[in-house]
Amino acid sequence: MSDLNNVRQCVLPFVFKDTHLESDFVTSLCNIEAYRITECELPSDQVLIIGDRYSGKTHLGMLWAKKHNAKIIDCKDSAHNEFIYSVMRDINKSSQNYFLIENIHMCSDEKLFSMINAAKEAKVNVLMTTRKYGVWKIPDLLSRINAMYKVLIKDPDPSMIASLLSVFFAKKQIVIAQNVIDFIAMNIERSFFAIHTFVDVIDKLSIEKKRNIITVPFIKPIILNLSLGNKEAIYE
Repeated sequence: MSDLNNVRQCVLPFVFKDTHLESDFVTSLCNIEAYRITECELPSDQVLIIGDRYSGKTHLGMLWAKKHNAKIIDCKDSAHNEFIYSVMRDINKSSQNYFLIENIHMCSDEKLFSMINAAKEAKVNVLMTTRKYGVWKIPDLLSRINAMYKVLIKDPDPSMIASLLSVFFAKKQIVIAQNVIDFIAMNIERSFFAIHTFVDVIDKLSIEKKRNIITVPFIKPIILNLSLGNKEAIYE
């Protein structure tokens, strides 16, 4: 049985708190446009950043929100009955001019349409993030979203993957040589989710096996297992 399949459920690795520091954000061709937009005034009063899981949407949004003291709204909470009333109240406050609305793909069409319209009428600046695009059914909502200034965070290239791996492994205090990082970057699936999954697996295995130095022979079967298996169910 492979090392990957021997990961025990009892392993509880230390979780590093994500502080969304600007110094931790890695830029490349795939995300430079989104980064530049959040560095200055928005090019439009409503801007939408589209990107896969773990692509840095929230990181960028938090950096922008901090610069502008923006009110942060997460649509993960949109199922609660009081959600839309609380949001509408905040938008209509004359003292609040900047809003970060996260995960709009998790909001119902009706609630999202109400928020977008209210923000437009209040003439406030809104930065939105979504993992999915084109999932909305209401024609007027689609029209609003299609008219927005949109930025896509593309899949990372090997250089970006290598940079992210270096940052993530360093945070987890895992020693890994540059040649090993380069090998991973050239052989792993080119997606932010794959990077996140890979680092999580290595972290758990290194704790399970009391191994802080990672080598190419150690990671080869892990890359193969991940490429062939169901990444969503990897720890089941």
